[in-house]
Amino acid sequence: MSADVYREERGGLSSRVSLLRSGAGDTRFLLLHGVPTNAELWRPLMQVLGDEVEALAPDLPGFGRSDPPDNPSIGAYHRFITRLVSERPAGDTVLVGHDLGGLYALTWALANPGTLRGLVLLNTTIYPNPWVALGLVPLLAPGFGEAYAWLAGGRYRRMARAELRGMYPPGVPEDVLERLLEPYGEARPWLSLVRALRGLNPYRVLTWKRRMGELDLPVLVLWGEGDPYFPASVPERLHRDLPSSRLEYVPGGGHFLMLKHPELVARLITEFTDQL
Repeated sequence: MSADVYREERGGLSSRVSLLRSGAGDTRFLLLHGVPTNAELWRPLMQVLGDEVEALAPDLPGFGRSDPPDNPSIGAYHRFITRLVSERPAGDTVLVGHDLGGLYALTWALANPGTLRGLVLLNTTIYPNPWVALGLVPLLAPGFGEAYAWLAGGRYRRMARAELRGMYPPGVPEDVLERLLEPYGEARPWLSLVRALRGLNPYRVLTWKRRMGELDLPVLVLWGEGDPYFPASVPERLHRDLPSSRLEYVPGGGHFLMLKHPELVARLITEFTDQL
């Protein structure tokens, strides 16, 4: 497995993109992390996948070691996905997304029919949740979100990192955990998190949600049971609303199922892909 940083031209400006890469083959797994994580989320899974398939896990713009987008809208993240998917012929990529990365993956698939081989959604939701939205209101408020980012990456760095560490399940390799936490020793990734959440256009997301029944693409909904962040009803709703979907549960997987049970997650994903 290699960790690469390269620069690409974007709007006449040079932008840094960081990613993990492993394996080779006719199919590419493009792995999109959510928040507040980075590409290191996928390292244990990629190690299990080995060399039989190509796996690519980027730090999404603004996270890990990737530069932030000029405009952190959902459209900017879609354009980032397009650049990576277009590196391979149509039908060669299985897009795999977790958490917010899953929302980006699902909406990108809806906006780009006929491009992917398959779609895998791990503990992802597209459904509005008033309780979650209410909790995010202060964080997304102008000024407050920026103050939170600077404090979390500065004066209260140790406290914020301790809270992040507590999110991850026991047994995560210490080197992986440290690489997940390392960027949050400064304000920039906290600010990117706030801006990425602000960039979710509710009207556009709801428009894509209404089009889920049109998605003519094999989808694996992979759900870690016991997720403390998303309602337990979400996987059944996704399975119902996505006509060509298959639903699999990972018992006790929690929100970070790829960290807790990488062997099982790898097997379920490869079995799904082998049937495409």
